[in-house]
Amino acid sequence: MYSFGNTLRHVRTQKDIPQKLLAYRIGVVQQMISLLEINKRRCPPDIAVAVAKELNAPELLISYCNDCPLHCVKEG
Repeated sequence: MYSFGNTLRHVRTQKDIPQKLLAYRIGVVQQMISLLEINKRRCPPDIAVAVAKELNAPELLISYCNDCPLHCVKEG
């Protein structure tokens, strides 16, 4: 199972979108995207939704929910 950060990096690179451009489009700094992708920062829910919408990638929200420490949503 991939973490949210790993999934984000995979989707973003598959769509050939640089970190800086994605950050600009969702209103954060490039460093935030970098920290999320290397799992050094927990992603706030509003950023997860913005990233998923911008990349047209609902699988990011599934990955985000799977990373949730509450484990309130199970994959399957």
